[in-house]
Amino acid sequence: MYDYNVKQFGAAGDGETLDQYALQRAIDTCSEAGGGTVYVPRGTYVTGTLMLRSNVHLHLGMQAVIRASSDMSLYPPVGYEAYTNPPRATYILLLAREVSNCRITGEGEINGGGTEDLWFPENRLVPMRIGTLLFTGCSGVRVDGITIRHSDSWTLHVQQCEDVMISRVAIRNNRNRINTDGIGIDGSRNVQISDCNIESGDDSIVFKSIDGFACENVTVSGCVLRSRCQAIKFGTESEGPIRNVTIANCVVHDSTIGLSLYLKDGGPYENLVFSNLIIHAAFKFPFLIDITPRYYQSSKPVSIRNIVFDNIILTGPGRIFIEGTAEHPVENITFNNFTNSMTGEEEDFSQMTKATGTSRCDADPDAFNYAAQPYQFVAAHVRGLYINGMTFRKDNPDVAILDRGLLYLSHIEDGYARNINHNPLQSGIAPVQQDHCRNWRLE
Repeated sequence: MYDYNVKQFGAAGDGETLDQYALQRAIDTCSEAGGGTVYVPRGTYVTGTLMLRSNVHLHLGMQAVIRASSDMSLYPPVGYEAYTNPPRATYILLLAREVSNCRITGEGEINGGGTEDLWFPENRLVPMRIGTLLFTGCSGVRVDGITIRHSDSWTLHVQQCEDVMISRVAIRNNRNRINTDGIGIDGSRNVQISDCNIESGDDSIVFKSIDGFACENVTVSGCVLRSRCQAIKFGTESEGPIRNVTIANCVVHDSTIGLSLYLKDGGPYENLVFSNLIIHAAFKFPFLIDITPRYYQSSKPVSIRNIVFDNIILTGPGRIFIEGTAEHPVENITFNNFTNSMTGEEEDFSQMTKATGTSRCDADPDAFNYAAQPYQFVAAHVRGLYINGMTFRKDNPDVAILDRGLLYLSHIEDGYARNINHNPLQSGIAPVQQDHCRNWRLE
């Protein structure tokens, strides 16, 4: 038995009537009575911004749809986007600010209205874009079972929250609409994400620490991800640490970049474990770890350390890329049982450059371009590189000869590679090239 049915508060659910005020009255009444369940039955409920409250469980019944209104006057600004100049206001469909014990569950749907294609540079010209769900400064957040379609901007944003569980959520965004990130975890702790199915026009799951708050103690498991941009991304905004994260038993398919760690703003990335992942990605660098200060003339101390990749299958035309800096190398990175299936050949390695992860970056124009090296695994400035079983294979039985070398290693200190398996190489290609390496051995 549900405590509060939105129909009892005057909601029409006919897809035409503005139901914002009826829905908000139901939520507020429930909260003022000490909490309970607000039930949204079958129907389409048009609304602007709804404020979620403490101890309120919003349950969407089968075929219930909360749909964003196209009337922009119904969305008050709730803050400003990070790092935009001039600052651009943010707008949200469902907003929870400093609440506790807030739940959204059910078999129903939230529709953000972002159906049309929107890519660079047109996205910068749109004066207002509506994010779907924002939890900021909250504790005890639960999101389970719902479907979110056509978010106009960020879909499910968890900002500076604690004790969060997101499970069995389906996100279906327009792949040709930029900035429609799936789940964003920003400066939050004690977060569990499981069994979600995400299709996004930007990053599917992204970790950030924009305002310096630590993003820590996070698990992701059993998810299926498809992204026009990056399926699993760390950064680029990282003023605080991102640490103690495990991502396991997930599938990435039909994506541009499968997994990336971009460190630009100073906060360390540490104690990260990635296990049992299947990744299909089409970009030239689908698997990337990079320390590049955002502004090279005023760089901050940075570090990426204690990273484990275990039982990974990577498929696509691109290569694995790892780069630290001379002052701040990547530290203690381990690969166990890593399989790289190559689906194509590169035309000109010399013209390649690594991805920056953002347009807001002033990189050193005189830096050495490690991305131009004709090798499948490129690593530079790493202290502690341990490879325990890595297979390079051509995913084409008719052309089984590799057109590139296996390992390019520059400024590597400490570590080893064991059990490297591969298809035959083209004549004249050195399998391994080492430059300025110390205490590192191929066994």
